[in-house]
Amino acid sequence: MIKRVVMLLAAVTLTCVGLAAAPAQASTGGALSRCGSFQASDYFAQVVVPGRGAAFVGGGPRQDPRTPLRNLIRPGDVVGIFATGRVSYGGFFGSAGTWGPNGNGRTAPLNSYYPFPGGPQYALVGQWNNTSSNVRIGSLSACMVVPAGGDGVSVPWGLSLSPNDDGPLDNSGSYTANVHVWSAARS
Repeated sequence: MIKRVVMLLAAVTLTCVGLAAAPAQASTGGALSRCGSFQASDYFAQVVVPGRGAAFVGGGPRQDPRTPLRNLIRPGDVVGIFATGRVSYGGFFGSAGTWGPNGNGRTAPLNSYYPFPGGPQYALVGQWNNTSSNVRIGSLSACMVVPAGGDGVSVPWGLSLSPNDDGPLDNSGSYTANVHVWSAARS
């Protein structure tokens, strides 16, 4: 895992200085390959995910222009996230604990109050806006293919990031998510 983190951070550095691998033919497979081999991403954003709420990346023309990665995430692209930080989850006198992006190692109860019921409790999780499908993020996500669905305008392509907690209003702290996008069109 340390090797993957180091390689992902190297990809951030290369992306920030404008270096990128030469594009081959356009494909999701190519984007997955570039993500899996830790090549520089095509797009990058660092977003703060508040313990008391959520952060959204992506979206279409109706999205707030300040939204990270607005108009840069499309079905077939590949997204990878490296996250850090800590969130204190409140509870009775702080009994829920303070956890990093991987959560507390338990499974969240299967009730409708968790953003990802049955997912990792108190961890960083995501939901694809265009399909309402949940994904595990944690401190280092898998290379995730953006699912098909929606039209990119009324239902924009994007990912909502949040702590997996059924009562976030008593939380404090935040996670910092480094979001990388490997475009299928550039692969």
